Amino acid sequence: MKKKILFFALMCLILCHAHSQTIWHQPAVKENSQIEGYFSSLLNITRVEFDKHETRVYMHVSLRPELWIRFSKDTYLNAEGKSYAVKGCDGLELGKETFLAPDGNADLVFHFEPLPKNIREFDFIEGHETDAFKLLGITTIETQAKQLFPSNWRNVKTGTWDISFYDKFAIYDCRFWNYKQKKQHNDQYEFLLENEGKEIKVKVEKCKKTHRQITVDGQKAEYEIINSITLPDYPKPDTRTGFKDNGYQTNDTIHLIGWLRGMPENMKKQSDEYTVNYTNILIDQQVGVTAKLDSLGRFHAKIPALNSVEVFNDWGRTFVRTTLEAGKTYFLLYDMKGGHKIFMGKDARLQNELLAYPIPWSNFHPERQEMGKITADEILERYQSHQEKYLKEHNRLVEAHPLLSTRYKIYSIQHYNCGLASSLMQAKFYVKDRFIPKHYLDYVEQLRDALPKPYTLIRDYSHMLRDYIDEHASKKKINADMDASLIRLNMMTETANELGMEQSLKDILATSEIIQWLEYTAQPMNSHLITFAKEHIKMEAAQAALKHENEKYMALEKKELRYESSLHSNDEVAGINEGEDILRKLLAPLKGKVVLIDVWGTWCAPCKEALSHSQEEYERLNKYPIAYLYLANRSNDKTWKNVIKQYNVTGENVHHYNLPAPQQQKIESFLQVHSFPTYKIVDKQGNILDIKVDARSLDTLEKIVKKLSEE
Repeated sequence: MKKKILFFALMCLILCHAHSQTIWHQPAVKENSQIEGYFSSLLNITRVEFDKHETRVYMHVSLRPELWIRFSKDTYLNAEGKSYAVKGCDGLELGKETFLAPDGNADLVFHFEPLPKNIREFDFIEGHETDAFKLLGITTIETQAKQLFPSNWRNVKTGTWDISFYDKFAIYDCRFWNYKQKKQHNDQYEFLLENEGKEIKVKVEKCKKTHRQITVDGQKAEYEIINSITLPDYPKPDTRTGFKDNGYQTNDTIHLIGWLRGMPENMKKQSDEYTVNYTNILIDQQVGVTAKLDSLGRFHAKIPALNSVEVFNDWGRTFVRTTLEAGKTYFLLYDMKGGHKIFMGKDARLQNELLAYPIPWSNFHPERQEMGKITADEILERYQSHQEKYLKEHNRLVEAHPLLSTRYKIYSIQHYNCGLASSLMQAKFYVKDRFIPKHYLDYVEQLRDALPKPYTLIRDYSHMLRDYIDEHASKKKINADMDASLIRLNMMTETANELGMEQSLKDILATSEIIQWLEYTAQPMNSHLITFAKEHIKMEAAQAALKHENEKYMALEKKELRYESSLHSNDEVAGINEGEDILRKLLAPLKGKVVLIDVWGTWCAPCKEALSHSQEEYERLNKYPIAYLYLANRSNDKTWKNVIKQYNVTGENVHHYNLPAPQQQKIESFLQVHSFPTYKIVDKQGNILDIKVDARSLDTLEKIVKKLSEE
């Protein structure tokens, strides 16, 4: 009898407690601006519990794995003009920098002073600093769903984001639609939407909890409001394994339309353009596509990628890394006010899964102090350990989210493995005696063989492939009788044939190599390269790329040199053998001016990048008595002239010399040149100053020049 009474009393206690407690499941947040910037964290409130003793806020935190997070001890809730202090947090220590789990995710519970009974809305504010986290307008998801503007809606059956309603426009079918007509009766709406002359009717029925029936252009479906930062898991399996491969066509443009909602003023000032970067595999270089941002932050980027491709979206503001398929159209909502990051499109599932569960970086290398000391086997063992840890995390994720698409499961592993293979090939430069055993390369080959097609799907593929081919080709004997332009090209082609690579991959490798040679020499294709390309390269897009690059350098050959007097004859210093004497002779006519010496080479990519900003430099410093002395290292005379023309490195106060190698070496020894480019500054009296100077840092350079000009 006593046991029965005790059990009854316990049940009453539980029921009373349940009745005294209010719970908000998946509450809505009107303003959640934590997605701006590389170092930002994603804060997603998943649950709020209210009782008479305290208010508990459950939060899922996601940030980049290598970063830490800190919540202030002064964190508080704000409701109806009053503050409610934090009492503690489960999952981290307040006021302390905390690294989260290896994947950068954590579930936290904040304990606050109790909020008033029947509160309808409150704010979560992380302390009193100007950069404090702020989640404003926290309310029930049911309340948010009844407020149609603003809102994003997900098809219950398909799981796709199909439509959104904002004050000035709607978003549907990857387009912005203006409201031509609006009708509202209580909680029901009828719209006539217009986009570029096309009109569609939309009917929105009453909200039932978090769902609405919405009819778009005659098609009726059930929708639920999107409340999470990224799109929730899709409701049905997707077992597809492949990606669109168009055979590397030049006319299969990808359209990325989007909106940076609520972009802060400081970001608006950065640029009025949205940039999409990707690797052009035929030239093995990053290229960028820009699109104008309108006053609201909307854009339309047209990406002329050769195939389905990995892209980096506006890395200075949004940091969205994903893969887009050739010929398709996508819409990206990057909401810096409401906190949403979601893709729309006829097939945007993989893109949304990559936003929700980003693939960690696998690009790492040994420490600098290990260079020349660590063995290949030690590196391999270390990297295999990294891979093992990643696979465990990946399997844990898949178990927790069984409806992740097959393509995501495959692609995420393949992407990681490609980065791993690329890191292994770069790590060879750290290896003791540069000795790479066969089993090391065999392991890389295993990773490479399992990578998806097309080869553009993963950015690191082209770099990894080139390093891999180079390592094999380096073991071949050089044919000294062969034209210089063909030596590496033939070695790489022979290696690719021996490894059984398919024709498209051989075409990509050969095209990239030829284009790099053109860039290196700043000259058009010679007869040897023309013959090779005709005989060996079959891909139409590759032929087109070669034609485009060749025409660029043919035009450069014909271009007239401005200020031809900028190029000096070596006769001026003929017979002088000491480095200091040679340099003094070159500087003598420039006495009375500040002189910037630039030691560079036509073969040096950083040098040429700096030269590309020469005219900006000249215009910036033209108010000072300054002269520029350029000394070229080991540079072919024809290439030397073409590079100067290419970057317009001429002017009345510009002086170029391409001295014989022995004289140039003597000057570099006198100036203690150990890297390229190297800059030195000379005062008006002709003294070479021991001041660190760099033409690539214009602000600092101008301060130095200004000071020397006034002395």
